Amino acid sequence: MQWTVTALPFVGQFVEHCSFIKHEGQYIVHSQVFPGTQWSAAYTEGGAAGGRTGTAHASYDFDNWPDLWQWAFALPEPADPEQRDAHNAYDQVHLGVGAASFGNVCVGAYGIWHSQAFGENFGKISCDLGLLVSNDGVRFREPGATPGQVFIHHDDSPVTPTSGCAYNTVLCQGNGILNVGDETRI
Repeated sequence: MQWTVTALPFVGQFVEHCSFIKHEGQYIVHSQVFPGTQWSAAYTEGGAAGGRTGTAHASYDFDNWPDLWQWAFALPEPADPEQRDAHNAYDQVHLGVGAASFGNVCVGAYGIWHSQAFGENFGKISCDLGLLVSNDGVRFREPGATPGQVFIHHDDSPVTPTSGCAYNTVLCQGNGILNVGDETRI
């Protein structure tokens, strides 16, 4: 296999990608941004900084990618703008949506990042997985009415113990949905 660079998309943008899919004729890259930081030209409502948020870049021809992203999925931000930040202690979307296309619908997993103030509390951060669905492959929603509903809890897949350390588990989704025979594996 030989790759040829045809364009350099996302120039000057922080793109921590999570998944790459093709759905209904679009190539879609899912990633996360940190609104209100030097890595992102976006802000949350009211012009405030915000926590980790899922975004998507889409192209119909794979060669031309717009230098802008769309909101894919976000958890509710704190009502007080002063409490919004990637380093504050509230649930945020980690890495964006790890999606797979199933014809007329996409199913995705996202990280529910249980953020803590960085510094001495950094080791207390954990991440569960939530479940999402989408009809267009770009904008996702949770199938239930409760925001941040846990689909796979981090305690169900614990980190390998290290002598003398107590690490939390941070589950990461990526392109982690696969059809094998008559099973869909996550």
